[in-house]
Amino acid sequence: MFNLTKTHVILAILSILALAILIISLSSHKSPTPTLLSSHPNNGVTGVSIYDKVNLQFDLRILIENITISSQPTTNWTLNQTSLNSISLTHNQPLKSNTKHTITVTQNNKFIAELNFTTSPSQTDHQLLQNIANTVNRDYPLAQSTPYETNYLRVVYISPMTLEITLKNNSLTKQEAIAQTKSWVTKNGGNASTHEYQVIPATL
Repeated sequence: MFNLTKTHVILAILSILALAILIISLSSHKSPTPTLLSSHPNNGVTGVSIYDKVNLQFDLRILIENITISSQPTTNWTLNQTSLNSISLTHNQPLKSNTKHTITVTQNNKFIAELNFTTSPSQTDHQLLQNIANTVNRDYPLAQSTPYETNYLRVVYISPMTLEITLKNNSLTKQEAIAQTKSWVTKNGGNASTHEYQVIPATL
């Protein structure tokens, strides 16, 4: 049997305490928080283009999957990592003109930076125009190709995704008119199955 002396016991206890302290220290170790070094646009500037993207550079390496962006007014941002410590933010529609924008950056739900800038004034609401264009493209995808007209029928939109087919004479049945219109929709890059069709008989 081992003959444990008082010294051995003390050394064993000290070793256990040292190991416990090391484990606690490692488990409580926190990753350093990145600091924003520079940005484009600069913080607090005015006259920023409504089309500009945002670039952020930090003093430490960051992982884009750990980064969350929120902003006021609310904007849909797309994040791209441009270097080990830099990211860019792009938006799919123009920013609101003559408006103060605040971008908040968090890493693993912890605040790391805030950027404020004001967009340039404009007599045109570019965001509204973009929203209108998006709505037209969504609800009236073939608007620029209408009216579609042949010797037998005329086709126009009367409501979102609804085409009205007016027969010019009795040469086509309702089913034939719809079939021809569906063929025209498909040839012009539309989805014939997502449209609705209303046929107006020929006036005698």
